[in-house]
Amino acid sequence: MHVSLLTNFGVTLLVSLILAVTSNAERVTFSEIHYAPKDDKPEYIELFNNSGSAVDFACWKFSDGIDYKFPDFSASSPQQTFMCAFERVLVTNVDEATFRANYTVPGDVKIFGPYAGSLSNAGEALELRDKNGVMVCRVRYNDRGTWPVAADGA
Repeated sequence: MHVSLLTNFGVTLLVSLILAVTSNAERVTFSEIHYAPKDDKPEYIELFNNSGSAVDFACWKFSDGIDYKFPDFSASSPQQTFMCAFERVLVTNVDEATFRANYTVPGDVKIFGPYAGSLSNAGEALELRDKNGVMVCRVRYNDRGTWPVAADGA
């Protein structure tokens, strides 16, 4: 049986390209939405990079729910807009110092904010889009059903 090297190369290249192109929607997810914290603590959203590679989230923005745009890339602080493999970042309605004063958060956790608006205590949709306007992730939450009671101020 004769197999062309070009055919093998083409198949390998195609498979490599398919495997290399993973959308951000499969990589970054909402992992926690703390929409009604108790004792007047700040709200927050936790995003999780569910992949083994870094994600550039410069200029991503929320298009539903809250109003927030992540900072643009900065050469002086390049890691600020990259989410490492399996990293979690927080987005909150207060500045970083206020958030850290209210919650025990490891020093290496990236905290962004404040965002404009507030998370609805009755529930709503949250949508995150990349810098090109492509939807990265979307979730609808509410205060009924199987949602954790801690997120609703309990």
